[in-house]
Amino acid sequence: MKSNIMFYDKKEDSIRCKLCPHNCILKENKFGVCNVRTVENNIGIAINYGEVTSANIDPIEKKPLYHYKPGKNILSVGTFGCNMSCSFCQNYEISQQVQKSEYIETDKLINIIETLNDNIGIAFTYNEPFMWYEYIYDVVKK
Repeated sequence: MKSNIMFYDKKEDSIRCKLCPHNCILKENKFGVCNVRTVENNIGIAINYGEVTSANIDPIEKKPLYHYKPGKNILSVGTFGCNMSCSFCQNYEISQQVQKSEYIETDKLINIIETLNDNIGIAFTYNEPFMWYEYIYDVVKK
């Protein structure tokens, strides 16, 4: 799903995305480094709002917060797109190309989190989480 981007400067014939340090200049139907932010009809948009490419229930010990709530689970979700191209990326297939995804509304995602056994929350992972900042922001607000 598409959504308007939140952090940008409007130029005469382009938009400067201000979400990450790349500060990409976005032009009509041309993408930034992340491959998810572009311009359509002079409006900056992200094409991956709520588009989940991967979701797993992980033990919290798999995360950097492994001392927090040991023995519990956390829902890990990710989308496509990334503003980095690390040669050692474990999730290159997900992060560097537009992948098959499933749109999950914010309320549905929150309901999933609340109904999982021994789940303590959600981890936006598998790529740079800022790539779907607008979606994360809406989930966190709710």
